[in-house]
Amino acid sequence: MLRYAYEKNKPPPNECFGELHYLQDGNIGKARLIFWCQQTGHFFYLGQTSGKLVVKRVKESSPPDRITLYKE
Repeated sequence: MLRYAYEKNKPPPNECFGELHYLQDGNIGKARLIFWCQQTGHFFYLGQTSGKLVVKRVKESSPPDRITLYKE
C-alpha cells in the first residue's frame, strides 16, 4: 500500500491524500483518492472489476452534506 498526501497551506486550503493498494503482480487493486478545495471534498474510489481498474464510486462533500455523484 502507498499512502500519499499534499497540503497547500495558503488560503484557500487545498489538500489531496489517499491510498493505493497493489496486487501481488504490481498492478493497482484498489484506491481511494481524496481532494479538498475551498471547503468541498471530492472522493474517488477505484477497484477491480473483471481484471480492470475502474471507478467504483464518486462522492462530493460540503460539510455537513455528502452526496454520491456516481456508483457502479
